[in-house]
Amino acid sequence: MGNFHRYRDAVFHEHPSAAAAFHEPLVDVCRSVTSIHDLKNLSETLHRLSMTQSQTSVMIDDFRRIFVRCETGYRGSVLRDLKFFGHLLFDMRSLRYLNSLTKRELTDLLNVQGPIQFTFR
Repeated sequence: MGNFHRYRDAVFHEHPSAAAAFHEPLVDVCRSVTSIHDLKNLSETLHRLSMTQSQTSVMIDDFRRIFVRCETGYRGSVLRDLKFFGHLLFDMRSLRYLNSLTKRELTDLLNVQGPIQFTFR
Protein backbone atom coordinates (compact mmCIF):
# COMPACT_ATOMS: atom_id res chain seq x y z
CA MET A 1 0.00 0.00 0.00
CA GLY A 2 2.99 2.36 0.40
CA ASN A 3 3.34 2.94 -3.35
CA PHE A 4 -0.40 3.45 -3.64
CA HIS A 5 -0.45 6.17 -1.00
CA ARG A 6 2.56 8.02 -2.44
CA TYR A 7 1.13 7.90 -5.95
CA ARG A 8 -2.36 8.83 -4.74
CA ASP A 9 -0.93 11.92 -3.05
CA ALA A 10 0.91 12.91 -6.24
CA VAL A 11 -2.27 12.51 -8.31
CA PHE A 12 -4.24 14.56 -5.79
CA HIS A 13 -1.60 17.27 -5.96
CA GLU A 14 -2.02 17.48 -9.77
CA HIS A 15 -5.82 16.94 -9.70
CA PRO A 16 -7.21 18.48 -6.49
CA SER A 17 -10.81 17.72 -7.47
CA ALA A 18 -10.03 13.99 -7.29
CA ALA A 19 -9.11 14.32 -3.63
CA ALA A 20 -12.54 15.67 -2.74
CA ALA A 21 -14.25 12.41 -3.65
CA PHE A 22 -11.59 10.01 -2.35
CA HIS A 23 -12.51 7.17 0.00
CA GLU A 24 -10.35 4.49 1.50
CA PRO A 25 -8.99 1.74 -0.78
CA LEU A 26 -11.01 -1.36 -1.50
CA VAL A 27 -9.20 -4.58 -2.17
CA ASP A 28 -10.13 -7.71 -4.09
CA VAL A 29 -7.95 -10.78 -3.91
CA CYS A 30 -8.56 -13.16 -6.76
CA ARG A 31 -6.19 -15.63 -8.37
CA SER A 32 -8.32 -16.08 -11.47
CA VAL A 33 -10.81 -13.66 -12.97
CA THR A 34 -13.51 -14.94 -15.31
CA SER A 35 -16.02 -12.10 -14.79
CA ILE A 36 -16.25 -8.85 -12.89
CA HIS A 37 -18.30 -10.72 -10.29
CA ASP A 38 -15.09 -12.52 -9.29
CA LEU A 39 -13.94 -9.09 -8.12
CA LYS A 40 -16.76 -8.78 -5.64
CA ASN A 41 -15.76 -5.51 -3.94
CA LEU A 42 -15.08 -3.77 -7.24
CA SER A 43 -18.27 -5.06 -8.84
CA GLU A 44 -20.46 -4.07 -5.89
CA THR A 45 -18.87 -0.64 -5.66
CA LEU A 46 -19.29 0.06 -9.37
CA HIS A 47 -22.93 -1.04 -9.30
CA ARG A 48 -23.64 1.08 -6.22
CA LEU A 49 -21.98 4.16 -7.74
CA SER A 50 -23.81 3.78 -11.03
CA MET A 51 -27.18 3.36 -9.27
CA THR A 52 -26.68 6.54 -7.26
CA GLN A 53 -25.25 8.44 -10.24
CA SER A 54 -22.30 9.32 -8.05
CA GLN A 55 -19.47 11.57 -9.22
CA THR A 56 -17.02 9.40 -7.27
CA SER A 57 -14.35 7.55 -9.24
CA VAL A 58 -12.77 4.20 -8.53
CA MET A 59 -9.02 4.64 -8.84
CA ILE A 60 -6.98 1.62 -9.84
CA ASP A 61 -3.20 1.83 -9.79
CA ASP A 62 -2.94 -0.05 -13.09
CA PHE A 63 -5.78 -1.52 -15.17
CA ARG A 64 -3.37 -4.22 -16.33
CA ARG A 65 -3.51 -5.67 -12.82
CA ILE A 66 -7.11 -6.83 -13.47
CA PHE A 67 -6.40 -8.43 -16.83
CA VAL A 68 -3.19 -10.21 -15.90
CA ARG A 69 -5.29 -12.36 -13.52
CA CYS A 70 -7.97 -12.86 -16.14
CA GLU A 71 -7.87 -16.04 -18.20
CA THR A 72 -7.31 -15.16 -21.86
CA GLY A 73 -10.70 -16.49 -23.01
CA TYR A 74 -12.54 -14.26 -20.54
CA ARG A 75 -10.66 -10.98 -21.03
CA GLY A 76 -12.99 -9.67 -23.75
CA SER A 77 -16.13 -10.18 -21.68
CA VAL A 78 -14.50 -8.71 -18.55
CA LEU A 79 -13.45 -5.64 -20.55
CA ARG A 80 -16.94 -5.32 -22.01
CA ASP A 81 -18.48 -5.45 -18.51
CA LEU A 82 -15.98 -2.92 -17.14
CA LYS A 83 -16.50 -0.53 -20.07
CA PHE A 84 -20.08 -0.11 -18.88
CA PHE A 85 -18.52 1.60 -15.85
CA GLY A 86 -15.73 3.24 -17.84
CA HIS A 87 -16.66 6.73 -16.67
CA LEU A 88 -16.09 5.60 -13.07
CA LEU A 89 -12.82 3.66 -13.48
CA PHE A 90 -9.67 5.80 -13.30
CA ASP A 91 -6.23 4.35 -14.07
CA MET A 92 -3.52 6.00 -11.98
CA ARG A 93 -0.74 4.82 -14.30
CA SER A 94 -2.14 6.54 -17.40
CA LEU A 95 -4.14 9.21 -15.51
CA ARG A 96 -7.17 8.37 -17.67
CA TYR A 97 -10.60 6.84 -17.35
CA LEU A 98 -11.28 3.47 -18.94
CA ASN A 99 -13.78 5.02 -21.36
CA SER A 100 -11.08 7.37 -22.69
CA LEU A 101 -8.53 4.71 -23.62
CA THR A 102 -7.79 4.23 -27.30
CA LYS A 103 -8.46 0.98 -29.16
CA ARG A 104 -4.73 0.28 -29.07
CA GLU A 105 -4.59 0.72 -25.31
CA LEU A 106 -7.63 -1.53 -24.86
CA THR A 107 -5.98 -4.16 -27.06
CA ASP A 108 -2.86 -3.91 -24.93
CA LEU A 109 -5.00 -4.61 -21.85
CA LEU A 110 -6.39 -7.72 -23.50
CA ASN A 111 -2.89 -8.96 -24.34
CA VAL A 112 -1.10 -8.11 -21.10
CA GLN A 113 1.40 -10.56 -19.70
CA GLY A 114 2.33 -10.76 -16.04
CA PRO A 115 3.51 -10.18 -13.49
CA ILE A 116 2.55 -6.53 -13.13
CA GLN A 117 4.70 -4.42 -10.85
CA PHE A 118 3.78 -0.80 -10.47
CA THR A 119 6.14 1.56 -8.76
CA PHE A 120 6.01 5.27 -8.32
CA ARG A 121 9.29 7.13 -8.29
